Amino acid sequence: MIDTILEIATNLYYSFLFIIFLYLMFDHKYKRRTNIIIMLSATAVMFICMNWFLFNTSLTFLYIDTATYIFLMMVYSVFALKGNIFMRIFMPVFSFSINIILSYFIGFFVSSFTGDSYEELIQVSSINRYMCIIVIAILNALVYYIVYNLNSKNKVIINRIDFIPFVLIPLLAMTIVICSECILYVSDNVGNVLPFLITIMVSMIVITLFTWYMVTKISRANKIKTEMLLMQKQTELYEKSILETNEQIQKFAQSKHEMNKALLLIRGLLNEKDYKGIYDYCENKSSEIMDLHTLINTDNPSLNAVINVEASKAIQHGITLIANIYDSMKEIEKSDLMSIIGNMCDNAIEYLARNENIANRCIRIEAFKSYNMYTIKCKNMISGSVLANNPELLTTKDDANNHGLGISIIKDIVNKYSGQIEIKEDEEYFITTALLMAP
Repeated sequence: MIDTILEIATNLYYSFLFIIFLYLMFDHKYKRRTNIIIMLSATAVMFICMNWFLFNTSLTFLYIDTATYIFLMMVYSVFALKGNIFMRIFMPVFSFSINIILSYFIGFFVSSFTGDSYEELIQVSSINRYMCIIVIAILNALVYYIVYNLNSKNKVIINRIDFIPFVLIPLLAMTIVICSECILYVSDNVGNVLPFLITIMVSMIVITLFTWYMVTKISRANKIKTEMLLMQKQTELYEKSILETNEQIQKFAQSKHEMNKALLLIRGLLNEKDYKGIYDYCENKSSEIMDLHTLINTDNPSLNAVINVEASKAIQHGITLIANIYDSMKEIEKSDLMSIIGNMCDNAIEYLARNENIANRCIRIEAFKSYNMYTIKCKNMISGSVLANNPELLTTKDDANNHGLGISIIKDIVNKYSGQIEIKEDEEYFITTALLMAP
């Protein structure tokens, strides 16, 4: 009876611990009350499943119970939480792997001192078994607390390359630990085998933690480098925007002076009834006005800055930039917005500047919001397939360390907003689309 009550209490504890760990690690999709209801519902489902397997031990073969728990945690993480999709898939595996590794390690460690076998510590009622359960529960909570604090202090963007060692190595470590347990079951001389197996498990835990530490350091270094590039880009855009604005003010002042001269000239032509002269003069002035760059003016200064700077750069290369802006996108951080649009336009300008044979020298940038999703799209004509010749979109510049990071920066920002980036070719056009969830 005591064992049954203890098992049910332990299942309730772990059901809540697993779900609350995911709840705290990620942002939430819905309102606070709804998020809490979903979190408690997920905890209840986990608790029911754990008790089901507790009273139906015949269904726990081939670790079906473990797979079920991880699957339920993944469903909650993917559909109820926001954040990097790779991390939302990885964290359930990580949290449950920690539980398994700690359980095996503490069990084998205690058995080496008490003389009880690992199987006895799991199944037979004793003070040693109860102590193991309490110690494992406390260590689980402690590890989760440490991971949560590390994540809160310095969030790390995990990309596909980092995702491999973050997931693969823990899974391999867990596999080795499980295999070690199997060796214990089939071994006739447990006393001689146990020290070696404990050494293997400890070594795998150390290797896993060291790998996580190294990958985290590398990811943070890359993140810092990306942020520095973003800050540099933002500073450059602001400086260019200020210069561009001053140039436009001077042009408008000059235009005012020219307009006064034009009115005097037209008045003189009217007095002389030279209507053809008036017509020719108006035609010339109309062409000059059409050639004058018109400022984009929204209620978002950062958006104005980046569009106007990129338009000015495009004009210098004989390229026309057409901007259709239907939303000021104030919910997006100004540095992120400027980096996405700036890098998209820079890539298009660089391509058209290198390929002067393209007749349609026009770049179209479009930005709008639909429901809870922002869309930023950049489109330009191409002379041949870019993706076929350069599928990774690597830079063609000599300074590859400081260039060619545009697409990578856009991907990092898109991941930050739980969005996605689409790069495609539609007949003769190259189209880059960034989709971002509204914060």
